[in-house]
Amino acid sequence: MASIKPYQSKGMTKYRIQVYAGIDPETGKKRYRSRQGITTEREARMIANKLEFEVSRGEDIKKPKMTTFSQVSDAYWESYKLTVRKTTADVVLGLMNNYILPSLGNCRMESLTTGIIQKAINEWSEEIPTAVHRCRNYVQSVCKMALREGIIHKDPSVYVVLPKQQKVKKDDEFLFWNREQVNKFFACLDPDKDLEKVVAFKLLFFGGLRRGELLALTWKDIQLVSKEQTLVNVNKTLVSHGKINPPKTKASYRSVPIMGAELVEMLGKWKQSQAHKLAILGQKVLPDDEQLLFVTRSNKAIPLALADKWLAAVIKKNNLTPVINLHRTRHSFVSNLLLAGVPVPTVMKLAGHSRAETTLAIYSHINQKSKVEAAQTLASYFKQSSKDSGKDKTT
Repeated sequence: MASIKPYQSKGMTKYRIQVYAGIDPETGKKRYRSRQGITTEREARMIANKLEFEVSRGEDIKKPKMTTFSQVSDAYWESYKLTVRKTTADVVLGLMNNYILPSLGNCRMESLTTGIIQKAINEWSEEIPTAVHRCRNYVQSVCKMALREGIIHKDPSVYVVLPKQQKVKKDDEFLFWNREQVNKFFACLDPDKDLEKVVAFKLLFFGGLRRGELLALTWKDIQLVSKEQTLVNVNKTLVSHGKINPPKTKASYRSVPIMGAELVEMLGKWKQSQAHKLAILGQKVLPDDEQLLFVTRSNKAIPLALADKWLAAVIKKNNLTPVINLHRTRHSFVSNLLLAGVPVPTVMKLAGHSRAETTLAIYSHINQKSKVEAAQTLASYFKQSSKDSGKDKTT
């Protein structure tokens, strides 16, 4: 109901109107529309009715200001997630939290330029070449929304281009190291001199962790179940600039058991060694839920690229073949599980795959490779049998 009250002004009776207009979304306080200086009660009632009608249609409720990319993204996300499948939404949400917002979230929309967006896309192209187009499309959609809402007057994403991707050779698409190659790799490392690296690669090859998941691990995430079993709880991931975000997708939240007394012993030694090194450097050892397994001299998360350099250096020094990158350690984990006969649904859960197609594609490749090897074995068997038959005739 409108409040209409008379008051005196310069010896004349005038009227003041006040209409309740809802809660201000920015302050959380009640908001009112008011008018005053009206000379007749009849006119006051007419204006009050008009204001009440406008309020009933929501024309007077202030909308929250959207000034940063993150704020516009939040508004766009609410409508976008209703237009795609849940699996697609989960993938885009992971990209948004792990890459898009860390790079552009704090940028004011009016200050966002083509150059800023292009720089971010170039970085994503290096880190996630197969998903950079999704990131580009999402950024462009957010900018278009900002343009429609009048937040910006020119779309800075129009002239952004995707860097040309180097085509992956078909033979390298499913490249991985088998059991013998993995064992040969670890034989090149000295557990005493390279304890930190050995622990890291054990978690990568036998736990199937992504690079960001590995570097975000704290000691609380490592559970020593027994003398021969380690349970690794994956619940976060490291992104650029040392920022730690939730995992890539919901499926990425998982607990991965790793068997082997050797790893249990190494983890214990590394925890003690790390604490000793940090103390020498004058750094405080943090509680287990904060202390990362792999840190710099200043007790900060190590750069994502450093783990790649560790692997490349060992491969180059020891002339290991085939040459793989850090992502292939995860691919090796999945492939060796399938070769060992572990069911596809179990492999999918251990790897944290959100889509069955990802695991099945690897399974299909492994299965085809096994068939070829079986055919070669059979051919060798019959060839040997023919040779033996020839020897019998001569005797």
